[in-house]
Amino acid sequence: MSGAGLVPEAEGKTMSLISILPGLELPIAEVNRSLSTMWQVEQSGEAEQSPASEFRASQMNLILHFGIDTTPEEARDRFDGAIRFGQRYPCRIIVLCPEYPSDEAEAKLSAKLFTQCYIGESMREMCCCEALILSYPSSAFYHLRNQVTVWLEADLPTFHWFHRVPATRIEAQYLDFISNFRRVLYDSGVEGDGYAQLDWPYPNRVVDIAVARLLPIKQSLGPFLSGFSPDELVRGLKAIRIYHEPDRASEAFRFQQWVIGCVEACYPKDQSDRFKELDVSITAKDKEAGETLKMLWDYDHAYHFEWVFDLANNRSCIRANLGRGELDYHQVVNPLSMESELSESLFFQN
Repeated sequence: MSGAGLVPEAEGKTMSLISILPGLELPIAEVNRSLSTMWQVEQSGEAEQSPASEFRASQMNLILHFGIDTTPEEARDRFDGAIRFGQRYPCRIIVLCPEYPSDEAEAKLSAKLFTQCYIGESMREMCCCEALILSYPSSAFYHLRNQVTVWLEADLPTFHWFHRVPATRIEAQYLDFISNFRRVLYDSGVEGDGYAQLDWPYPNRVVDIAVARLLPIKQSLGPFLSGFSPDELVRGLKAIRIYHEPDRASEAFRFQQWVIGCVEACYPKDQSDRFKELDVSITAKDKEAGETLKMLWDYDHAYHFEWVFDLANNRSCIRANLGRGELDYHQVVNPLSMESELSESLFFQN
């Protein structure tokens, strides 16, 4: 590859991210004008409302902001996920695609407009989606900011989704820009822990998509544990050990946070010292078939608890004895789709 975020072509030419995304190429000045007339039809020489226009009432703005290290496959995958999200929650999607110009004199903004109407399974449901795609030189921050402001639908909440935008660039250029947005999304499974170190203007608005990705696991493990009294779960508990595959560190960390919160709530307030003495560890291990995540609870008596999650087969297994005899419990754990991860992150996470 000649540069991150660029696709090699024949004879050394490069293809930018915007070129692999669908849409009609337009001069930037024409994008808003095209949108204003797109949902109208010409009848008898006069523009009338298109039947599709009633199905495109936007509820929000969603900015999908790619970094220069985004691969073409990632760009298309995230774009398609955003469009599927837009089918559930009508929104204006703005996609930002950076690129390194081969010549500074060639540095300029370019645009695409993607629109499509979808008919639901009942044949009576319709949703019309629109995505405004902007390609910009990586150095053109101020032009980018102005153009995004022009494209946003006024008076609607705005959500910003970062993908592979370096934390240092966010800190230097974007913190003020996103300060009034409803929520800011990122995926620690992609970004690592760099985003967690940023001094966000409103930290409570910043959401890690990795947390939403754990929802099916919580929904499978939580009901099992809730079948036991808090005292049964923590009586004699000495240690909680979590193991994860090397590329699942972010999910393991977020899972550990959830487990710690649940276990802490099991101790009576006058026994908080028992919780503080609990040994909790998290360890990366070599990949092993059937063990994407693994958790062991150690007790000072005959109790035992082991939970294993197999991502490849979407299954979990619990082997335990928490005072009611030996249990061997298996469950199917279906992962969330990308659009479900987005909706969970935007609307339901605290």
